[in-house]
Order: sequence, then structure tokens, then C-alpha cells
Amino acid sequence: MTTPSDDVTPIEVFVASPIGSPNTPGYTQAKNVLKFIVKKALTEPEWTVTRADDDQAPDSITQKVVGRIIRADLVVVDITDHNPNVFYELAIAHCFKRPVVIIAAQGTTSPFDVVDQTRIDYDLTDPESVDTAQTRLLTAAKLALEKPDSLVTPLSTYEAVTATAERLETGDSSEFADVLGTLSNRIGRMETLLERYVGRPARRYTSNARAHVLRSLEGLSDSDDSMESALVAAAKAITRAQNADDPSTKLNILLPIRPRLDELIAEDEASRTALDMVKLQLEEVLDRAAVELKKNEDVQ
Repeated sequence: MTTPSDDVTPIEVFVASPIGSPNTPGYTQAKNVLKFIVKKALTEPEWTVTRADDDQAPDSITQKVVGRIIRADLVVVDITDHNPNVFYELAIAHCFKRPVVIIAAQGTTSPFDVVDQTRIDYDLTDPESVDTAQTRLLTAAKLALEKPDSLVTPLSTYEAVTATAERLETGDSSEFADVLGTLSNRIGRMETLLERYVGRPARRYTSNARAHVLRSLEGLSDSDDSMESALVAAAKAITRAQNADDPSTKLNILLPIRPRLDELIAEDEASRTALDMVKLQLEEVLDRAAVELKKNEDVQ
């Protein structure tokens, strides 16, 4: 794939975003993002930008959306408001290895499974933010088209590990180190996000980086600020769960916290990063507790 020029067919871009019902704030925002950010960055005739509601044909919308994602040269995904349809479409794009660029309104929390993927934030009320988002989107789109294999997703990592496992079964270990390197890079990107919140050089971090962030949060005094106090409370609860011997106790401590974290809206990048990492740590402890509980049940 080449970047746009006058001598090539227009690059097809599909936008997966919340749409909303007409005459609602969500509908207006999605329309403005499409008009003032995506279409201003990816302009005709070099680019052709479409969204699910562009086609009013009476046949299956879902089939048309899936087809457009599969055929698209590039998929721009707006994860604002955590719309379920958008994440479904993101999963399809990853499954069919479509180049993806993720965008979101400032303050949107990235779910833990895409937290380490680059995204572009925008604020429609700030003209400078809109201009910056346009520039970053165009740059990211060109990079995604030029180097599609460089985009690491949860599926691409899984495929690499699975392929390597199959080769190892036949005695071929030639690419094992490469896959380990990919996994190490992915972890490194997560730890870089931690560094941006804690404010210390990334080279000082070990495999216990997330635990370090939890300890840092625990060291803060409770604040009137709802975000800070919620993160402090969550960090203390996670540590309490980690120290509990009974997996049922761990689940009882953490399960009520998960929905409260999902309701939080971070107003700045530092808060969003901290929130994402706390949620990631919570999910990891929950997963381990579930495994421990299953083992105990099997023994009994």
C-alpha cells in the first residue's frame, strides 16, 4: 500500500464511531467529529471517507458494515463513550488485519485491552485541539498504510505466539526470540504509560511497575477530588485483595470496585493513564483469583 497521490485510486476509509439518534448531543458530536476532524484530515480526492449511516439501503446494515471494514484500506475508530458497536467493529478490523487508527474525545478512558495502543485525542470545543487532531490523524493514517505489519494488536500477538508454539512442536525454535521480543515491547509500552503518571524515568521500572503505581497511590492522602480519592481507594482495595489468602475474599473485595471504576471519567492524560493502569491491575488480580478458585473447586 502506498500513500495518497494523484496517480492512485482513492484510499477507502471506514469510520467506526458512535452515531446516536438525530437531534441528540451524541449525534451532533459524532457528526462534528466526522466533519471537522476526520474529513478535514483525510480529504478528497486522495481519501474516500464513509460511515455506517452513509448507506440508507434497506438490507442488512450489519452485513454492509462488516463488508466495508473488510474492504477498507484504513479504519478510523472513535472509542468515545465506549459504544459496544464500535468495539465490535474494532474487533472485526483487528481480525481481518485492517490498519487501524484510534481516536477519542479527551477524558475517554481506554479499556485495558487497547490501553497500550496509540490513540489521538480531540476536544471539539478547542480549535487548537481540533487542528492538532487533524494533523496527527493524517500522520497516523499514512504510517498505518505504509507499515501495516508494525501495528501490534492483541490478535497479532496471539497469532505470533500460536504460530511459534506450532513450530516449537516440530522442533523449529528459530523465531521464538522474536515473539518474546514482541511481548516484551508490549509490556514496555504499558510501563511507559506508568512512567508518564508517576514521573520517574522508565529505565527505573521493573516487572513490578504497576505495583509501584499502586503503592504511590496508597501513599496519597484522601482528597476531595473524586478521581484521586477513587483511585486511592481502588489501590488500597487491590493491595488488600492481593494479601488475602482466600480467592473468594479477593473476588468479594474487587468485584464491587470494577463498575465504579468504569463510571469514572478522567479529565486529563495523567488521570486517564492512572485509571487505565489501576483497572488493568484490578483485572489481573481478578483473573488470578478466578483461577485459584477454580483450582480449589477441582481439588474438592
